[in-house]
Amino acid sequence: MGLAIQTIVDSIKGLSVTGVTIKEFTDLNVQVDPRSCPVLFPDPADFITGWSINRDTFSGLKTATYTLRYTFCYKPIGSGRMGFGEYDAMVAKAAAILDKIIANDTINGCVDIQPEAVPYFGLVNDPVGESFFGCQILLRVTEFIN
Repeated sequence: MGLAIQTIVDSIKGLSVTGVTIKEFTDLNVQVDPRSCPVLFPDPADFITGWSINRDTFSGLKTATYTLRYTFCYKPIGSGRMGFGEYDAMVAKAAAILDKIIANDTINGCVDIQPEAVPYFGLVNDPVGESFFGCQILLRVTEFIN
């Protein structure tokens, strides 16, 4: 049994967060369509970081931990006013995503997945550099491998 990163990404895509489109790599266009916002997608630039693999037993079982980076695009820059009311709505959608991940015990492929950090709120970019209001979401994954 090896790493189950694709299974985890598929499971995250299967989460239901009202008003948010969740994508995986296979359905991620190079550019985020502004009409699909708000959208959450795996960040192709720096998707997997923070590797740690520890041997648990002499039989070869190991625990792997790593961080997956997702980008949340709430609204394109320049698509209208982004006052505090809109900012509150963006934070609420990001919180709904985090709540869904925290509460979900059925993400396949891992022992545990929890939000690690939201290191940045404000201007984020899609894979081609188009600017959106949004945030980065880091998810800490623990899985067993042999």
